Order: sequence, then structure tokens, then C-alpha cells
Amino acid sequence: MRRLVVGMLAALAILGVAAAAQAAPVTLTFVNPALPGNIYQQTLNHPCVIGDPSCQNPAGFPYTSESGPAAGHVYDLTSPTYTVGQLTALFGETAFKVGIDVNWAAGAGAEVLQLFEVVINGDVAFNYVGPTAFAAQNNGNGFSDALLTGIDLSGYGTTLPIYFHAVWSNDTDGMEEYFLIPDSAPPVPEPASILLLGSGLIGVAKFARRRR
Repeated sequence: MRRLVVGMLAALAILGVAAAAQAAPVTLTFVNPALPGNIYQQTLNHPCVIGDPSCQNPAGFPYTSESGPAAGHVYDLTSPTYTVGQLTALFGETAFKVGIDVNWAAGAGAEVLQLFEVVINGDVAFNYVGPTAFAAQNNGNGFSDALLTGIDLSGYGTTLPIYFHAVWSNDTDGMEEYFLIPDSAPPVPEPASILLLGSGLIGVAKFARRRR
């Protein structure tokens, strides 16, 4: 009998390890401001799940708000709990990515992402495991410095609870913003590119006035 109990416990332990290993890995890509097509801005249509008070979310869509560097320069935060249906209804689709806007203090060393998880119905469904060092990409407040891709909720029931979990070390400035971006959403120009375009249009207008 004792052998049977031990054998059952061993089998359950193996199943537990197998279940934990089922989390789908998420891909992290650093944003290069010099390359078009990979920058997103946090707006009402790209709501924060974890962020600082500057996040712009639709009415009734909560997020975990923090400001300033965490005590000990380490934070371990979870978002509010949503439902799968709440997110898919908001986006009109099941696949999305997470934009990370890093708040980084110059000269303070790289900040480090240790872990990012998407937890559905109590299980880690998608995750990114670091440690991965970040430095500012110099693309303005509210713009993505990195993207986490590969999250798709199509296999999950709409009533299931879902939340997000981020662990960060060497936090040097204000909170990072983690915001959700539907896969079909178009990127935006990098702020420096917008400034350059605006300067060019001003130059064209001045030239046209001179010709007149």
C-alpha cells in the first residue's frame, strides 16, 4: 500500500512538472527607433495593464498604477484580473502583443526584466523568462521600447480569469508601462521621425510662400 501511495505521489509530481512546462514562451523584441514599423504608442486603444499614472485607459478598464522607483529597486507586480472575453471584446480579436515603455534614469545602469507572465485560470499560459537588460531607446514617453509577442487567447473560454505579472530589478526611474496591442494594430512613426516630417513640411510651406 505504501509503495502504491508513493508511486501515485511521484506520478502527480511528474504531471505537475509537465503542466508547469506547458506555458507557451513569449518572444521579446527590442524596438529600434531607426527602423519604421515596430513602434507603438500607449493610447486609449492600447490600454495599460501595469503602468504609471500617465497611462490612458478606456473608462472602466483598470490597471495597476505605481510611480517612482520601487523600494530596493525591485518590483513584483500583478495587473488587475480581467476575463478573456473582456480582452477579446476590447480588441475585436484574440491575438495581441505587449508593449513595454521603459522609464530609465540616464547613467544608472541597465534595468533588468526578470519575468513576464500571462496567467489564465490560475495557470501560467504564456511567459517570458529573463534576465534581460534594458536601456532607454530614446523614443519618448509612452512609446514601446520592446515588444512581447506570441500571445493568443483563441483556445480559452471567454469567462476565464486572466491577469499579467511582471518582475523587474534595478528599477532606476518611474514605473514601466505594459500595454496591450492587438496584432492587427498599425505601428506609429517614431517621435524623431514626426519632428523631422514636421520640419520638412514647414520648409516646403516657406519655399512655396517665397515662390508666390
